[in-house]
Amino acid sequence: MDNYKGVLVCGEIAEGKLAPITIELLGAGRKLANELGEELSTLLMGSKTGGLGQEAIAYGTDNVYIAEDSLLDQYNSDAYTQVAADLCRKALPSIMLLGHTDVGCDLAPRLNGRLGGGLAMDCLTLSVARRPRSWSRQGLSLVGTPTPQ
Repeated sequence: MDNYKGVLVCGEIAEGKLAPITIELLGAGRKLANELGEELSTLLMGSKTGGLGQEAIAYGTDNVYIAEDSLLDQYNSDAYTQVAADLCRKALPSIMLLGHTDVGCDLAPRLNGRLGGGLAMDCLTLSVARRPRSWSRQGLSLVGTPTPQ
């Protein structure tokens, strides 16, 4: 469990820009990462994500992971799940934030099923009590650290 560190935002892109929910998630993620003393990272998917990494950094992320492929320009649950799950297995974030959008509401339970761990959906506020973590409902979806087997 100690290998899992950091907060990962699964960013969404709308009309070639960071979607407003992504900017909101970066603010919430930055707060959580600061409380944990860990890094904030962002995953961006699509073929035109190049300059958006710098924008995510301007909004407070420490690291940006880009999956650049035209197959990711439109949401595809299988492709997005595969990309995000592969990244989570490599980066080992302790928390992943997804927006309460059509994409986030579809992707969060798929990732939870693929990765295990906890899932809190419809969160409005987030706070860290080290272990266990606590969330209030409405607005964000969250995938937590996998439970030990």
